[in-house]
Amino acid sequence: MFEKYYINSGIGYGNSYLTSFDAALLHSGVGNYNLVRVSSILPVGVARQKSIDIKAGSQLHIAYAEISSNNLGDILSAAVSVGIPANKLNIGVIMELALYNEEKETVKRVEEMVKEAMVNRGYEIEQIITYSCEAIVERKGYTTAFSGIAMW
Repeated sequence: MFEKYYINSGIGYGNSYLTSFDAALLHSGVGNYNLVRVSSILPVGVARQKSIDIKAGSQLHIAYAEISSNNLGDILSAAVSVGIPANKLNIGVIMELALYNEEKETVKRVEEMVKEAMVNRGYEIEQIITYSCEAIVERKGYTTAFSGIAMW
């Protein structure tokens, strides 16, 4: 079903949660699509892309993590990580995590989750790809951190 995937992160700001979330989607490159949330499996044979090459307004399947706050001083971080199997006949595993924490801690934890999920399947890992972002709520309104892996 899926042939391609795209991974990215973004930060958004807005007067409401929803406009902040929308701005984070735009910043990450997925804001002009109808997102369909999926679970955490990267199909066999999909190719990584640097951008999304389908018509704006189309459905886009995505596994993602997001976190928003309007509390000044909050630290927000979101990360997605995918384990690419050494055996190209195996699926990859995606993990998503969003925390009120520093980015480096979120990245560490999400990559540990990928490693565990791959071990659970008996898969050797060729590569782990992680995208993440961190934001500190420093202004009135909402701030959102978003990371996602889109597939089409």
